[in-house]
Amino acid sequence: MVFPAERDGHQVDLEIGAEDQFGKAIEVVNDKEVELCRIPAIAGDEFEIIVCPLGERDLVAKRYYNIIKTSADLALEEKKRELKKLLAAKGKNYEQITALSATINYLS
Repeated sequence: MVFPAERDGHQVDLEIGAEDQFGKAIEVVNDKEVELCRIPAIAGDEFEIIVCPLGERDLVAKRYYNIIKTSADLALEEKKRELKKLLAAKGKNYEQITALSATINYLS
């Protein structure tokens, strides 16, 4: 797409149809990303719109998002392991447990 009158960073309002080119009903998987689409600073940057057959969004989203693990996901897993160790310890440090629980809630 070309946007001759707009600058990079400008929000793009994308409308995705309810059917594919064969008339089969579809739905968008990464709808949050589509809602936040902006004109890229680099013209060659790609933007993916993930669609699937209607009714299969949850299954496809699980596969799509599990493949793309973010550093926050990895940090969350590590914090949960740390909390488990703290809770299993004999001499519990409730201050650390509270702080770690707050961090986990923030990352979730």
